[in-house]
Amino acid sequence: VWTDPQSLDPAKRATRVTREVAALLADLAKDLESSKHPPETVARFLMRCLFTMFAEDVGLLPPAMFRDRIEKEWLKEPTLFRDEVRTLWVAMDKGQTFGFTGKLLRFNGGLFKNPVGLDLTRAQLKQLLACAQADWAEVEPSIFGTLLERALSPEERHRLGAHYTPRAYVERLVRPTIEEPLREEWAAVQLIAGKALKSGAAKELKAARKAVVEFHTKLVNTRVLDPACGTGNFLYVAFDLFKRLE
Repeated sequence: VWTDPQSLDPAKRATRVTREVAALLADLAKDLESSKHPPETVARFLMRCLFTMFAEDVGLLPPAMFRDRIEKEWLKEPTLFRDEVRTLWVAMDKGQTFGFTGKLLRFNGGLFKNPVGLDLTRAQLKQLLACAQADWAEVEPSIFGTLLERALSPEERHRLGAHYTPRAYVERLVRPTIEEPLREEWAAVQLIAGKALKSGAAKELKAARKAVVEFHTKLVNTRVLDPACGTGNFLYVAFDLFKRLE
């Protein structure tokens, strides 16, 4: 508390862990590209790895399932990795069983559709293991943008318009244009609800409940357009702010 208070700040810890993981992933991405894999294939492959590591650390997959397989099986026999990781991602896409872990949850966002495994050397698997050993529950999801920008070559980055913008910069635009107007509306609804609770009158309580439901209906039906969507960080931050408000 007295000698290093910043170490107790969850946001600072998330930033540190995210930077460390981003550096590891960037090194692995460059190494894979040097092995003649197309940049976009590398980016998609690493995104699936990234989400798998996140999923096991937040309880969506069995704890340490991916990390243990790298450490105890794939490092010993790297040739197994390509086909087995693809089998894992197919199971995640369809909600099927995988090995002795039982039936997995179905991840239906499309990320694991038609997955492709890459042949990794033992050294590359060690790099992937170092990433998996991080606490992914602490990692800022905008690392997807970092990964894309670093994984794509300059030519591809220019063609796709992929440019990573850190969250702090994104919030400078998203908060005043999207969040603050909605929070002003919510403050007015809270005022109505607060007065109704104090009075206890049935008619006022009914009106307050209606106002809250109407605000929530508007919130969940509000759409956000990003006309220059590259890595999706503006949309991710907007969605996160919506969920916090909800």
